[in-house]
Amino acid sequence: MGWFKNKSRSQEDAPESAGGAPATDTATHADETAALLPNESYRLERRRPSGSKLWLLPAVVFLLMMSFLTREGAMWYFRSNWVSEAQALSVDIDYTDGLGFWIEGNGKVEGSIDVVEIPQDQTPRLDVEVFTLTWDTDGFKSVQLENTEGCVILKCERAFQKSFFQRSMPPVKVRAKLYLRPGSLQDLLLVASNLNINLDIPNTELSSASFTSDLGVIKSISYLNSLDTELHTVSGDISGKFDLHEKLRIRTEKGKISIQVAPGEGEGYASTDIKTTSGDITIDFGEPKAQRSYRTTLHAHSGNISGRLLLGKGLSAKSKTGDIDLQVIGTGSREPYLKTDTDSGLTRITIEKSPLEKILSSHTANSGDISLFYPSTWEGELHAKTGTGDIRVQGDGLEITQNSEGLVRGQEIWAEKGNPANGRLMTRSVTGDILISIA
Repeated sequence: MGWFKNKSRSQEDAPESAGGAPATDTATHADETAALLPNESYRLERRRPSGSKLWLLPAVVFLLMMSFLTREGAMWYFRSNWVSEAQALSVDIDYTDGLGFWIEGNGKVEGSIDVVEIPQDQTPRLDVEVFTLTWDTDGFKSVQLENTEGCVILKCERAFQKSFFQRSMPPVKVRAKLYLRPGSLQDLLLVASNLNINLDIPNTELSSASFTSDLGVIKSISYLNSLDTELHTVSGDISGKFDLHEKLRIRTEKGKISIQVAPGEGEGYASTDIKTTSGDITIDFGEPKAQRSYRTTLHAHSGNISGRLLLGKGLSAKSKTGDIDLQVIGTGSREPYLKTDTDSGLTRITIEKSPLEKILSSHTANSGDISLFYPSTWEGELHAKTGTGDIRVQGDGLEITQNSEGLVRGQEIWAEKGNPANGRLMTRSVTGDILISIA
């Protein structure tokens, strides 16, 4: 220890060499100097402030972030109360066959539009209240309703809102109510930007109805009576009650679909086409009022598909990663077709006791299990195949023609029940198990 102390003192007393670095100033406690090993005086240099102001940068960034979050948080918290004075507009509607409504303007719009019925002796009209969701009273430049023949346009032109960071446009809240007379309107088109659409027009018979909202939800409180119905959202949910006469088409990217369908009378087959990317599909068909054929297509990329459906000319359900759980009712259609397909989801199909004549069905999966429950009235040929999973078939009157055992691993099973020409059931899974019960 004495050598270390002498060595440190000699370094402190050493003069600065010509052209060399200045001598190290180890003005620290003697115990710290004594603990150093030879040539480790540089450790003391790290403890000294360098004189840099970079430590101020995180503090400045933190203050800016807190200021921004405080402003945005205040706008979110007070958005329902701190609004500019409402601008109320109303316009009478003189429509003959069709009516359209949509919103034009800049910035974000939210709120709702309610579509309701009025007595025959009242005049159809549209009432609108518009707010800016900001404490800046200069939020609007102009708000107006343009009423042309068969078309109403709400135009909102907003001023820029002054902000510490930028000049931004304040969001706008819209509360609208559309009053319609039943029986005198053929076509109805609503393009409602991000508004929620609430429908309650049970006595209005439409030839076509189209409703579009990007972020808003679409809900039909009572059964919507339209020959051709089309609904579309981006992330909003779609729910409610709808009559099915000819066509029902529903599209959404991220929203959920939960609907009740009342099959109605009509000529030809009734078509239902529903598609979503990441939302679930839940659909419930009521009892059919007339003998007719149905074509139903359900497609969900990552969502689940479930419900009670009618088996007609074609019934198809497909999901990549979601489960498929369906209760199917036969309608007496000749040669009905049933198809399900999933990659990694589970499949469970139950066909209730109902008229089935020469049904052709196909159920496929990659890694998901398949469970099929068919009624005892089913007749035809059965073919099941799996790669590494188990296959089990059971049922009264079912005769296995290829393997007499009820359980095999990673093989195929061929079986028959009644007349093989009366139907065909095919099911395949690469790694999943297969269960088929006919009872």
